[in-house]
Amino acid sequence: MIIFAVALYAIFIIYSSFDQTVQIISSFPFVLFIIMLFFAFVNYLVRFVKWEYLLRRIDVRITFLTSFLCFFSGFSMTLTPAKSGELIKPWLLTRLGYDPGHIAPVVLIERVTDLFGMIFLLLVSAAFLGIGIVPGILLCITLILLVFLIQNDRFVGWLRDRISKSNHVSRFLPIFDTLMYSTRILSGPGPLLAGVLLSSVSWFFECLCLSLALEGLGYPVHIMVSVFVFASSTLAGLLVMIPGGLGATEGLMTVLITAEKVPLDAAVSATLLTRVATLWFAVGLGMLALFIFNFIFPETE
Repeated sequence: MIIFAVALYAIFIIYSSFDQTVQIISSFPFVLFIIMLFFAFVNYLVRFVKWEYLLRRIDVRITFLTSFLCFFSGFSMTLTPAKSGELIKPWLLTRLGYDPGHIAPVVLIERVTDLFGMIFLLLVSAAFLGIGIVPGILLCITLILLVFLIQNDRFVGWLRDRISKSNHVSRFLPIFDTLMYSTRILSGPGPLLAGVLLSSVSWFFECLCLSLALEGLGYPVHIMVSVFVFASSTLAGLLVMIPGGLGATEGLMTVLITAEKVPLDAAVSATLLTRVATLWFAVGLGMLALFIFNFIFPETE
């Protein structure tokens, strides 16, 4: 996957004018890039607060260091479709005696609230810029419908009945009950609203990374433009189910930036700088956290 990413970024640079793009990136102010990394880290910290909050809602309390390492270890699986690899987190906690079926819904609600938060940012920025908001509204309605079904007793009872009567999947009924118990708690109005609020705040900081990248390259844009571009391209990467959104996110981000009359080589440079700060920084931290977690809590046979 890393080789694929390197090849993809090389194509982007060559297409935009290799020498010019490399020169632009290499001359980018180092201090500004450090600030971009800081904003990205703030995003992770706010999402960690959400992780802790959701765990406590289902009465899971672990030490701060263990929870911190487990949460950041999930970033090592960022390069999976829709970040589904972050299900490694409940699996890691099995080493401490926790039921993964009880904790897995936390990861699901993390993803759902991240989607809601990103859609909220997209809708606010689109409304501010006078851009069509219908796609965002449709996606939001779909997510609300999903939450409604999870909270609907008749639907859950019907689904449980279907599973219990199936010879092929009836043995998974206890797992289903555990998953639904935690999921219904976490998808209630309180946890859901808190999660969406925290997600909106956290992802806004990554939108700031794009704004800083363009500022440092000498092409400042309104903050709402950065929010719209980042939210749109990130959602596109999630919806196409490509690991890490590679290709889809970079492509749309570059196109939307050039629509603001930014030269192609500068748009590609801003995109790559933003992705390094918001994607690859997370993957690197995740690998380090996973290494430390495995060292402290080695897997037993």
